[in-house]
This record gives sequence, C-alpha cells and structure tokens, in this order.
Amino acid sequence: MKRAPDIEEPTRRLQRFASADLREIPVLPEEARLPHHAIDLAALERRAFRTTAQRATRRGRRPAPGPELQTMCWNRLMRISDPQRLK
Repeated sequence: MKRAPDIEEPTRRLQRFASADLREIPVLPEEARLPHHAIDLAALERRAFRTTAQRATRRGRRPAPGPELQTMCWNRLMRISDPQRLK
C-alpha cells in the first residue's frame, strides 16, 4: 500500500503535515475495496465517509483507510482543532 508522500496530489493538500506524519498515512490504490470508514485525501473538503465492502475506490480518488490511521492523525486530517482530541 502506498503512503501519502508517494502520491503528489495528497501531499500538496497536506502541506502542514511533517514528512514523518505523511509517511504514516496509507493511501488505497484504485480498484481496492474500501474499508467501512475512510477519508478521501483528493477531495477539496476532506471529510469522512462510510461505505460497504463491495465498493471499490474510483479513479482520481485517494482514500486513506480510517482503521489504519492513528487517532491523532485522523483528527488532524479531519481538521479537528480541539486540543484535547489532538493529543
């Protein structure tokens, strides 16, 4: 599975993340089955979405699987600014 720094579009949108943090963000390949929770790194407004296991990623989308992200990273991707949730 690729990581965010391996793909140009998400890396450009995530400029505030340190390179070490970007390496922690997995990105599913096209046609991969989507996990139940994910976040599309290619979307202009990043937000979580839910899906079923039958759905696959579409061309041009860069989903990061929610279950594989650390809570702090998920919160930063979702632009959650509550300091208690960013620890």
